[in-house]
Amino acid sequence: MLTCADLVAPANEVGRSPQAQDAAEQLSVELRFSNETLESQAAYLASLAEAADANAQAAEEAKRQLQREVAERRQLEARLRHMATTDALTGALNRAQFLALGQREVERVRQHDLGLALLMLDIDHFKSVNDRYGHPAGDAAWCHIVSELRAGIRRIDLLGRLGGEEFAIVLPAIGREAAAAVAERLRAHVASHTLTHAGQQIDMTVSIGLAMLSDGDHGMEQLLVRADALLYDAKHAGRDRVVGDSPANAA
Repeated sequence: MLTCADLVAPANEVGRSPQAQDAAEQLSVELRFSNETLESQAAYLASLAEAADANAQAAEEAKRQLQREVAERRQLEARLRHMATTDALTGALNRAQFLALGQREVERVRQHDLGLALLMLDIDHFKSVNDRYGHPAGDAAWCHIVSELRAGIRRIDLLGRLGGEEFAIVLPAIGREAAAAVAERLRAHVASHTLTHAGQQIDMTVSIGLAMLSDGDHGMEQLLVRADALLYDAKHAGRDRVVGDSPANAA
């Protein structure tokens, strides 16, 4: 006859069957594999994040380097433009740039029916400055003249060095009387401001020829010719003075 113990024993034996143990071990293996896979994936993702961060930093540094190179390139281009358009010693416009910008101003004032004046200036007895004080003093004299002239003109005015001790100024949008007043003020300003160089006091004056733009002027070249002739008249008349064209001559 079967007892309760006989009935229970097979059940316990079933719970400890090889199949159940195999299933448990298989489940344990799968769990370990799953955990290892997750850990491996986490490590991989972390390495990707680190690589992405490194790439971002490298990209940012490359961007900064590019910005520096662009800024340096722009500075170089600005220096080259400055060198190509200005007198190396005085910083005034060189002849080519002065004529180009002056021609542009001639065309602009004509479009708006405005006046324009051209002043031609020459340092009086400049050779004596070089002979007495030396060529470095002559260079200082040119720089001094440009500095003093700049102090007496507007921002829209053009100041150029045409060669040697000869300078020119374009005064756009101005009438005859106002231009004559500017020229006289510049002459007086230069005469009253002594150059100090190497402990020496050097007095200088300028002669000025003033020509107003006329209907017969096709451009800067004709205006320069008339202003240069008026400058010669100023020097012939005794220097340190302004000679302007008459309305009849400018017509």
